[in-house]
Amino acid sequence: LQSILGLFLQSAHALQKVIDTLTHVRLSISANAMNIAVHSLSIESHTSLQKIGQSCLTAYAYD
Repeated sequence: LQSILGLFLQSAHALQKVIDTLTHVRLSISANAMNIAVHSLSIESHTSLQKIGQSCLTAYAYD
């Protein structure tokens, strides 16, 4: 729950003071932990997209 709230706060562009306060009362993860989580999710997404793109099961269309 803390990580979900942290990612929401980051995506909503919450002020650093708000994030720090919620981290201090242990309702959210720290800004550094949020950045690590986003980076990890980006790597996973990139890897998944590479696998899909390399398989012959995809089609691309341009308009």
